[in-house]
Amino acid sequence: RQWSEVLNEQLSSFALLDPKLEPIPWPGVASALQWLEGNFTAAVQPAFQRAIQKKRFREHREGLHLTGLWETAYISRAKCDVKNFGEVCGLLKAIDQVWPKRSSTEAVLESRFARLHPGTVVVEHTADTNQRIKIHCGVENPSNITMDIGDTQLTWEAGRCYLVDDSYAHQIVSKETDLA
Repeated sequence: RQWSEVLNEQLSSFALLDPKLEPIPWPGVASALQWLEGNFTAAVQPAFQRAIQKKRFREHREGLHLTGLWETAYISRAKCDVKNFGEVCGLLKAIDQVWPKRSSTEAVLESRFARLHPGTVVVEHTADTNQRIKIHCGVENPSNITMDIGDTQLTWEAGRCYLVDDSYAHQIVSKETDLA
């Protein structure tokens, strides 16, 4: 039997929700975005820098980039990497407690940092699971790289978080002249 998220059943259709432009109608989800943004300088940004320093980034394993380099550093998959990302793990645990879900299983199945290098093309794709509602937070984006999703665009800003439904087709293109 295929499962679905509680949010999938409660959503009006959206590709992207920006809490600065429109209210997030689910209190737990709104809290999650606020916690991440509110802890950006103290927890998220230092964890990202630690991932770089400790060489935790690996080439994205899904094979969705045609050119260039798209890397990810996992914070959590089966369990959270408390040793390297303790502060962020604490935030994820709090988010898991308020995120709408069907049972006592974890709502946050994985979390990761991603880096897109200059000259990278990520092909148009959609989510490969039914857990399609994602939180995207900008950490660094010096060239204002934009993701096309549905009929809208997301340009990540450092310290800002967005709600994304990645069942909508999306793609990212980074020019050779973009900064890493």
